[in-house]
Amino acid sequence: MNKNTKTLLLILSFIGVIISGYLTYVHYAGAELGYCHFNDTFDCDKVNKSIYAEFLGLPVALFGFLMYLVLFIYSFFLLGKLKLKLPADHLFYIRLLTGVGVLFTLYLISIEAFVLKAWCIFCLIHSVLIFIIFTLLMIERKAA
Repeated sequence: MNKNTKTLLLILSFIGVIISGYLTYVHYAGAELGYCHFNDTFDCDKVNKSIYAEFLGLPVALFGFLMYLVLFIYSFFLLGKLKLKLPADHLFYIRLLTGVGVLFTLYLISIEAFVLKAWCIFCLIHSVLIFIIFTLLMIERKAA
């Protein structure tokens, strides 16, 4: 993996940590994202307060936060900023993690589109982030 890809992975995962961390905080604080209500179609509160905002009793945003945190820390290892010997198959596990993230994101997108009929801007940004990260990792797989 070249240095530009590693740096991009670091930046994208950092953005993901910030967004999902904020949404996790909002969930536990019981706060509303009133500024994110544009109309009936784009309404973060409708999405984030629905029954689909939790999975296994935990906020969906927390799962995103943990995934992005793992990717963020992993990026530091790739860039050589943290010293630890990674197992030989480390990329397989990172691709698996992001692949599960993509599948879960597709599930959440379908819920927003067909069940809630409302979109959360933060969720859409998360969707774009995970698809870009997954694509980067798959392109690197073909290049290797």
